[in-house]
Order: sequence, then C-alpha cells, then structure tokens
Amino acid sequence: MTATRESRIAFAEFMLEIESTVNEMGFLDHEPPWFRGHSASSHTLLPSLMRESTLRSIGVGRDGLFEKGSVDRHRVLRLESDLFFDFQLRLGRERSEFASCWDTLFAMRHFGLPTRTLDWTETVGVAIYFAVNAPKVDEPSIWILHPYLMNQFHWVARDTAMPKYLGQGVGTPALSDYDDILGHWKHDDLVFKGPVAVCPSRANARMQAQTGSFTVHGTDWRPLEQQVGSDVVRRVTMPSAAVEGARLFLTEAGLTTRVLFPGIDGLAQEMRERFVSP
Repeated sequence: MTATRESRIAFAEFMLEIESTVNEMGFLDHEPPWFRGHSASSHTLLPSLMRESTLRSIGVGRDGLFEKGSVDRHRVLRLESDLFFDFQLRLGRERSEFASCWDTLFAMRHFGLPTRTLDWTETVGVAIYFAVNAPKVDEPSIWILHPYLMNQFHWVARDTAMPKYLGQGVGTPALSDYDDILGHWKHDDLVFKGPVAVCPSRANARMQAQTGSFTVHGTDWRPLEQQVGSDVVRRVTMPSAAVEGARLFLTEAGLTTRVLFPGIDGLAQEMRERFVSP
C-alpha cells in the first residue's frame, strides 16, 4: 500500500471520528455544528487579545488579568479600545463596507488583529484547511462547538445571539454597537460572563467564503474549553498519518488559499505556496 493511499484511509477514518463526535453532541436538525482548526494540539480556545504573545507586547502578566479593576486588566482593555478605534479611523472609504461596528470588529479578527473573539466556520473543510495549512503542523486538531447549547447556558436562549444585544448592562443603550461598549470606561462589566456565540452579517467576501461565525468572550478570560463542558465543545486530534490525505482532500475539494481568501492577497499567497514554498 502506498503512503498516499495509507494517508487517504487515515484521513477518512478521521472524518468518521468527526461525524461520530457531532452525532454524540446532540445537534437538532436546524443546528449546524461550528468547527475550528488548530495546527497544534497545544493551542487552546483563547481569543488573541488574551494570549501570551499579546500580553507580552504590552508588558502584562497573565496572572493579573483575573482581578477586575487591576492595572494589568485595564491595560488590556485599553489596548482593545485603541486597536478598534485606530483601525476604524484608518479604514478610509473601506469603512462604508461595514454596516455596524460589530462588523468592523469581526473583520479585524479575520485580518489578524487581536480581539476578544474567536472565529469559527460551519464548513468542516475550512477548519481542516487551517489545521493543516500552516508552516509547522504538530498534532493538528478540529474543535467542534455546539453554539446553541452554549448560549442556552451562557446567554438567554438556545440560539445564536444578535451582537447588538451584548452591551446590555454596561451603561449603554439596550441595543448597543461595539463602539458604544468600548466608549464606556467600565466595558469590562459586560452582562455575560462566559462566551457567547453570535451570528455575524458576514459583511466581507472573506467571511462569506469561510462561512465565518464568532464567539465573543465576556468577563471570564479563561480559554473557552475551560468554561464549558464536553457537551458543548470537543476536540478531535488528527493523526500525523492523515495530514497528507487531508491536504489532498483540500486540493480535490477546491478549498484552496485563493478560494478561502478572495482577492489579490489570497492569489499571491497561493502562488507562493505553489512556486516558492519548499
């Protein structure tokens, strides 16, 4: 049996494990699971605003984040505000593409800026792309989230939330845009503690191509998997033997860099991968 055939079989078995896990999590017919791909098993479900690399860049230690009102926590919240307002200011005419400041926030995450959000997809193939299409792959994995059950516990109903309601209880109007929350000095006093799954408008082509959705962390800054149980989120680790098969699947399914990252930047990246990358 060739290495390629062995890898295809290993990948097929991995996909069956994902299907089995989804079936065990109790999704209803109208509730599609959300997926997120990680290139290494050491990666946790922690938003980029709260990760070690971001904290080090502003001289903050993680231990100081868990006391509300602490200097370290305030510095991270100030970074959150500064990043958003500066990004919005520099958008220029592209700002008109976003119907709300929530749309701007989700675009920031998709373009790599630190936020309190995690991006997910309703398409398992997109999650697989992010799991195996990295310079270094070490025990890649797919996280499976039950966003509806999570919101039943952490929000108000078994459904995804409208972002405009997330500012309730922060001294803002009942319907709040993201800048309303950031403009309030106590925007750490969010009404929700645990993460909330929201339904974005998918305002740009990249989010549409990736069927993107988001979870928004509240006042609890621990990784998502530490805040919810295995009935809400589970991880399926891909065996190393399946990585080659996963990459072949992506090519054959047309889930390429150019497709998932529409525009010139995606085209250029795909060409680098084909002609320059080792």
